[in-house]
Amino acid sequence: MKYPGLLLIGLFSNMLWLSPLWAVSCPTSLPAVEVSVKFVKATPNVNNQATQRRLSRKSGRKKDGSMTLGLTQSGLYIKVLSTFSVRSSKGDDKSCVNLQGVQVEYGFKKTAVLIDKHYRPGSCEYDVIYKHEFQHVYIMNSKGKSYYPWIKHELAKRVAHIKQRISKRPRRTQRKMSAQVKKVAQGLVKQMNNSLSAAHGVIDTPENYRRTQELCSNW
Repeated sequence: MKYPGLLLIGLFSNMLWLSPLWAVSCPTSLPAVEVSVKFVKATPNVNNQATQRRLSRKSGRKKDGSMTLGLTQSGLYIKVLSTFSVRSSKGDDKSCVNLQGVQVEYGFKKTAVLIDKHYRPGSCEYDVIYKHEFQHVYIMNSKGKSYYPWIKHELAKRVAHIKQRISKRPRRTQRKMSAQVKKVAQGLVKQMNNSLSAAHGVIDTPENYRRTQELCSNW
């Protein structure tokens, strides 16, 4: 099972211009940053044309000499779109920049289930490999969905510390604030990857492989 992390960050500015002639200032109180989250589940594509050499290359050489007969590959990704309000006043070259909202989409895309082509559909060996790999897909989707409230809560809590700023270069300030949001998202991705690795490791053990091998006779 392999699932490299992927992080994509977007930026959108919502410009709000105010007209008073006095110097710009930031509000003394603001509503909480609005956080929305969407989960995209893994949709596996089964490939039964993989050679043993290809599977071994993709999974890495086994120190114990065992062979890779099936492999699930996917990428955990998270997209973050930050929105801002920018308040300016006439006659002043400064603006107040405030983080207004964060939209998050995360999940798994391009999920491939590779099965050694030596084992054809309908055989005991194929069915066992297929079932094992789809256990990985199940883990991805069940655990991935379970992260939903955690991501929303953690993002809301952590981005609340990103303070509004008065700036002469509002676009540049938005990029800096967006980078802070990116850093928060990177930390969440790392935690999710660690949790997923532990869950996949429960079924990828020598003991489990031995039990699986005993189910069929033509390996």
